[in-house]
Amino acid sequence: MRFQVQIGTVKHNGVFHEKGAIFNAHKKDVAHLIGEGAVVQFEETEPDRKTDSDVGSGE
Repeated sequence: MRFQVQIGTVKHNGVFHEKGAIFNAHKKDVAHLIGEGAVVQFEETEPDRKTDSDVGSGE
């Protein structure tokens, strides 16, 4: 699973990850960080894309 750091800096497997960083880990390994609110599960979303039909529609 992928997790994103929300608060401060966290250390996982000897590597420091700063706020905003995304890293891979097993949920059980970062459960304490999730509980503290330091990390959240990262879910990638697609950016909104304009299509040809959106151009000139006046919206």
